[in-house]
Amino acid sequence: MHLTAESILTKERLRKFSTWTFYRRDYSMKILLLLLTLFVAVSWSTYLIKDPANTVTLILLIIELAVLVAMYSYPLWSAGSSFRSRPLDRLVDRFTFDDDGFVAVNDGNPDVVDTTKVRYEGLHLVVEGSAHFYFFTDRLRAFIVYKTDFAEGDVDALGAKLQELLGSRYVWDR
Repeated sequence: MHLTAESILTKERLRKFSTWTFYRRDYSMKILLLLLTLFVAVSWSTYLIKDPANTVTLILLIIELAVLVAMYSYPLWSAGSSFRSRPLDRLVDRFTFDDDGFVAVNDGNPDVVDTTKVRYEGLHLVVEGSAHFYFFTDRLRAFIVYKTDFAEGDVDALGAKLQELLGSRYVWDR
């Protein structure tokens, strides 16, 4: 098996990746905030029945709802700031996939050539979607390769090999 790909990280691709990682993880904080909001809403409704002038609980409810809205919209505005903070010469990666791993080369800047060799067994998680692969090297960092970026080789064979090698660390995400 031999595949090559050249991936250009765009703002849209980074936003999709940030959204995926944000909504697939950190459930404990979201559940806690939702339960807290539910508690405040119930207590506010009981206070409203007793004393319509009680504004403290209303203010707390509004603050919690603002936190929830900010939290759920975080991937949309954080992707733009992450994209702007990256140097423009670091946005292109060239990948070579073989039987036991892949090599990622970032040579956008002639003064700095960054080469990363990754064995498939050493990956933390691989997520295959209908249009992309996310190769997580640890819990938070990943290489993003879209299926349209592959210049040669069989992408379906790569997915099947990764599924066979990684087992539960391979996730198909529709």
